[in-house]
Amino acid sequence: MTDLHRRGLLALGLATGAAAGAAAEASAAETRARQLNPGPTLTPAVTEGPYYLAGAPARGDIREGLPGLAVELRFHVFDETGAPLPLARVDVWHCDAQGRYSGFGDAPGREPPAALKAARFLRGVQPVDDGGVATFRTVYPGWYEGRTTHIHYKVWLDGRTLLTSQVFLPDALNEFLYLQAADYRRERARDTLNRNDGIARQGGEATFAAVAQGDDRFRVDFDVVVDRQARPRAEGGSPGGPPPGLSVDGLPPDFPGEGPGGGPGRRPSLTGEARVAALLPKAST
Repeated sequence: MTDLHRRGLLALGLATGAAAGAAAEASAAETRARQLNPGPTLTPAVTEGPYYLAGAPARGDIREGLPGLAVELRFHVFDETGAPLPLARVDVWHCDAQGRYSGFGDAPGREPPAALKAARFLRGVQPVDDGGVATFRTVYPGWYEGRTTHIHYKVWLDGRTLLTSQVFLPDALNEFLYLQAADYRRERARDTLNRNDGIARQGGEATFAAVAQGDDRFRVDFDVVVDRQARPRAEGGSPGGPPPGLSVDGLPPDFPGEGPGGGPGRRPSLTGEARVAALLPKAST
């Protein structure tokens, strides 16, 4: 072996070692970065509730001519790395302006009229597009006793449910619309607000949507971050059942409800300054 050859091999070895060292250092730096910035926080799962129906129609417009304020509902779906998840599907269902769900009566366990039982309004499934967005045309949801304003949804991938959860809306806006919009007016005041709804409190801020007002509709945008490897949990945990310590309607098990079949009943409505305080963000300290 010539001296030139030896020097060449030595140089190659040094270069290879330097490259390996640089790669190891880069890998370590990447690991440290992941530890400091572990990626987006997964969207909390909450209870499915008693009003889900499998086999919702594949459609973007779920209104079926129902009265109510028009809403463009946009789910922005991301995986655990923060990348859009275009192969997913979003399944949506919620109540109408007067608090009724298609396929059900006005409370769990109560037999609905035949037309309502056969209906499938305000239910639909949409694929997520290449940008990670699934869009629905719907109406602003109403309310029913024992629950604050909310929209149910599931995220599916390859036939598996990755997430079952609910979307909540700004309560000051809810209050204004229910008092001022004719389709939403009721004889009694709403009994449950975001502040005292057990499911909204369990989900936290990550389950609240951003709402913008357009000329002819409200636009509701909601970011959803799911784990592609998620598996449905057993009854009693999310998404298969209610959060620990709560009924399917988000109430403590000893809450004095009046609804049939163990469902939520009417609770005393907040009034006056206490209601205003519950509707507005807490004052900073």
